[in-house]
Amino acid sequence: MPLRVIYRMAVERDVVKISPVDRVVLPRVVRNRQSEMMKPADIQRLILALPSTVRAIYAVAAYAGLRRGEIRGLRWKNVNLAERFIRVEAAWDDEEGEITPKSAAGYRRVPIIEPLRAELIALRSRVDELGLDWSNPDALVFPSSTSSSRPFTSTNVRRQANAAWAAQGVSGFKLHEGRHFAASAMIAAGASIKDVQTALGHADSSVTLDVYGHLMSGALDDLRERMDQQFAS
Repeated sequence: MPLRVIYRMAVERDVVKISPVDRVVLPRVVRNRQSEMMKPADIQRLILALPSTVRAIYAVAAYAGLRRGEIRGLRWKNVNLAERFIRVEAAWDDEEGEITPKSAAGYRRVPIIEPLRAELIALRSRVDELGLDWSNPDALVFPSSTSSSRPFTSTNVRRQANAAWAAQGVSGFKLHEGRHFAASAMIAAGASIKDVQTALGHADSSVTLDVYGHLMSGALDDLRERMDQQFAS
């Protein structure tokens, strides 16, 4: 995608005559069928089965669609429970620490739906009980258990989640699978590809279409019915 943009600009400015990447065929995107098949009630049950130490982390992935690095880099100043949105401004990389989004599309506001709002409120109560200060705007929402200046370790969180689900005899989901579920839930609720692109922080709508375009058929059926009603005599 970056090369395509660069060469498109180069062609427009007569730096080159043709773009060598126009005819490049990218590998087919492997779709995550499990997350697409899960219903909202299924996701809610899986999240409620988790211990309080990791529940809100998986809730942010499944209800807001943030990337794992964005969840790790989330700070309380970017969580607005009153107006119900998360402002994504950073992510966390194990080698570089806090990093900015890779594209302008990465900077975005993501709505907080009610189940996520309830989990974040519960998290604040737990933070109070632990004697931590969530009122500090620069505090990480999900710090490591050993250092408040660093985010949670993905392997530890996954281990806790898998143990909880195994104890209940159910199959859970990975954080990235939660992001896929969030996208499919948005589309099922009537969101357009452009809406989903914005919420997920995709730099180009073609990426969103490649991954989630096949889910639009149901949304288009709903659109047809709504338009039928508009033109009904």
